[in-house]
Amino acid sequence: MQSGSRFPQRLLPLIAMVLAVSPVLSCAVVDSVVDSVTEALPNGDAAGTSQPRSTRPTGTLTVGPSIVAASRVVEPGGEVLTVAKAGDPLDGMVIEVPPGAHPSAVQYNVSSATVLQHTFGEHFHPA
Repeated sequence: MQSGSRFPQRLLPLIAMVLAVSPVLSCAVVDSVVDSVTEALPNGDAAGTSQPRSTRPTGTLTVGPSIVAASRVVEPGGEVLTVAKAGDPLDGMVIEVPPGAHPSAVQYNVSSATVLQHTFGEHFHPA
């Protein structure tokens, strides 16, 4: 991991996707995703180094207004949600909710927000 970088560089596309799907996620939620993935990698992270979690740097995201790309209630039988919003960065994104994924109906909201500023270092390039 580069000095000043918040996340292993190979994980940035995954993190960008998570933020694109739900840009209001806190850094703690993103940390949880990164921790889950990096724990499965040899030596702790994608760079092959092990850095104790307690000394990992932290950062912030400043985002613009959230723009809803899709919103739908998905029943327990499952469904494929496709964002169909011409010109939207998420246009064409597909979320497959398999049958039985939820015991009752669940509201899915897909939105995006432009990252205006961040403190994650030079290797973080939000999508």
